[in-house]
Amino acid sequence: MERRKKIKHKGKTIYYFDWKSLKGEDLYNTIKASKERLNDAVGSGRKGFLVIVDTTDTVISIDLLKRLQEGMKFAEHYIKGVALVGMSGLNTFFIELSSKITDLNIKMFDSVDDAKEWLISL
Repeated sequence: MERRKKIKHKGKTIYYFDWKSLKGEDLYNTIKASKERLNDAVGSGRKGFLVIVDTTDTVISIDLLKRLQEGMKFAEHYIKGVALVGMSGLNTFFIELSSKITDLNIKMFDSVDDAKEWLISL
């Protein structure tokens, strides 16, 4: 199953990353592939990327959160907004903390549709 794709919503391109129900090595490999996809896009010199990451039912460890923070720090100059869908529990605290450390505009949502609407409003 393709876990990374570009979607169009009301004329804007959104990079969608499906991390639903992942854990451990599967999640790590998916994050790595997602980062490579974003690196390719960033390499084009464009800025203002809109990103959705669906983390519904995903188990995220402290180690993976650290990797996400590193990725967010790298991408903060290229990404206009990140919508996290399905994030819950202690993970939300770490993401909120990470967003304060970087200049990345991050917001959490319960649905992909709400996330899309927020992103296109930026």
